[in-house]
Amino acid sequence: SSSSSSSYMATKDLYDILNAVYGEFDELVDQFGMFKYHHVVDQYVVACPRSAYPFQDPINLEAYARSSARRMVILASKFMEVARKYRTRSGEPLWAKAGVSMGKVAGAVVGQQR
Repeated sequence: SSSSSSSYMATKDLYDILNAVYGEFDELVDQFGMFKYHHVVDQYVVACPRSAYPFQDPINLEAYARSSARRMVILASKFMEVARKYRTRSGEPLWAKAGVSMGKVAGAVVGQQR
C-alpha cells in the first residue's frame, strides 16, 4: 500500500540522514581527539579520551581538564554546524542540542562486547 511505502521511505530517509550526519560527527570526533561513547537513534554521546582511563597520574590534570572542556565545547558547536547543513523532507534544517558536563566520573566497559 502507499502508506506502508511512504512510511518505509520516511524511515529510509531518516536512516540516510542520520547515517550522513553521524558519519560527519565521527570524523569530527577523530579530528578533536575525543572518544565516541555511543549513539542511540538521535543521541550521540562523546567523552574526552582521558575519561576512558583512570586519573592515576595527576600531572597537568587541571590544564588537561580546561583544555578538554574547551575542545568539547568547540566540537559541540561543530556538530551543530553539521546538523544545519541537512534538511528534513519539508526542507527545514536539522537542529542539534549539546550539553557538556565535567567532573569526577568513573566508568568501565564490562561483558564480552562493547
